[in-house]
Amino acid sequence: MWDTVREITSDIVPSDRNLENIEIEVDALGSDVPQARIEQKEGEEIVVINIDALSDDDFEKVYSGAWMQGGFFDPEIQEDILLVQKALTEDRLTDIVDYYRDYLTKNDVAMIRNALYLRQDWEKKSHYTPKKKMAERLSELSNRFQDDEIRLVANLISSGYYDEGGYIRKIFDSPNEYTNYPTNSRQHAHNYILSNEPFTVYVSKHTKQYMITKRIINKLNDYDSHPIKIEYVDARAQGWENRLKLRKSIDTLHTSSENLKYTMMLDSRETVYRIDCDEFQEADNAESD
Repeated sequence: MWDTVREITSDIVPSDRNLENIEIEVDALGSDVPQARIEQKEGEEIVVINIDALSDDDFEKVYSGAWMQGGFFDPEIQEDILLVQKALTEDRLTDIVDYYRDYLTKNDVAMIRNALYLRQDWEKKSHYTPKKKMAERLSELSNRFQDDEIRLVANLISSGYYDEGGYIRKIFDSPNEYTNYPTNSRQHAHNYILSNEPFTVYVSKHTKQYMITKRIINKLNDYDSHPIKIEYVDARAQGWENRLKLRKSIDTLHTSSENLKYTMMLDSRETVYRIDCDEFQEADNAESD
């Protein structure tokens, strides 16, 4: 990674400077901002790499290096990422299920419980569960529950939205603040999330790039039309090809929208763009698919 970082920063960092002694942060600043710059942080110089301006080759090299170094975190959403990466213990699993049991149908609670077991097995460090095996288990769950619902619940569980501090938990903790439903608001909100997926865009190998862009734009445009409060849209991708597709979609959004603001997280397993709904405005000359 350091050879790539040295090349990217050759114009701003002296050649005799040891980059390994300089703190490096990765941010998503838009393709019109230089690849790298030096900033001051707590009295020390740091190098900020703008991942939006990197070539695909450099992006892969920096990403791979970030993986080996444990990931580069955007501080604004680091807490959410650490929440997900914390091992899902049996006690935490029970606590999560018990919390939602008070508000949701038995079927919904069963989906949450089974998705938590799936996530727990995936996170175990004592053994490796192949992706094929995990896919088989999810397929088995799809035979027991409604296919699109259990797959979305599994995604939302893996992203930490049901955890304490997660966005769905926030809605349930403060239904009067986050929903417009006069009665049974938590169940109604949960039904709505599973039917409409208002604040997430998950990228899969089957998702075409133009569809990623379109889905993000649609969710940003519609964010204030829902019966639940939407504060942001999270676009999420795992796997190199999916992460690259998402990155290109964000580049497209930069050219087809105004005031696009987001924070980005890049770690060993996932890229997340958390996009600000309030600031987004589609450009007048943007072409629709």
